[in-house]
Amino acid sequence: MTAGFGNGILYMKKELLKRFQQPVIGNNSLDGFPAFQSSEEIAFNMRSFEVGHFAYASFLNMANALKEIQQIGIAQINERVQSLLSYLYKQLGDKILFSFASESRSGIVLLEGNSKWQEELLKQKIATTARGKGLRVGLHFYNQQEDVDKLADALKNLANGEV
Repeated sequence: MTAGFGNGILYMKKELLKRFQQPVIGNNSLDGFPAFQSSEEIAFNMRSFEVGHFAYASFLNMANALKEIQQIGIAQINERVQSLLSYLYKQLGDKILFSFASESRSGIVLLEGNSKWQEELLKQKIATTARGKGLRVGLHFYNQQEDVDKLADALKNLANGEV
């Protein structure tokens, strides 16, 4: 979401809560000061999943990311990502490990590669993540076709044994 790290959002119907056991007993599963409560007074509700403390800087990052997404528009972002994906498929289609129909594609693609390639790509300032027998690449609205070209050239060089 371009909001950095430290945020997690869990949203579910109250009826589904009954299917879970209380994960932990923490500050947010208690009402009031914990020292005055017995174990019978510990509530199990959605706040029980809020362990630790709030990352307020991350909340601000998320708020700004959501504002930016709203300004650009979800449809425009999706259109941009789909355009970049089409370009990636043209450049690296034979290197894509899992292919989906265009209407089902997300900006995350798994390409042929390995952890050694990931290290070499990082040296070229290309961020990927090694996953199983491949490299996960994520495209978003801020990427350019030149980014895809740079990735394609680097992967071709790695496949040819050039570093």
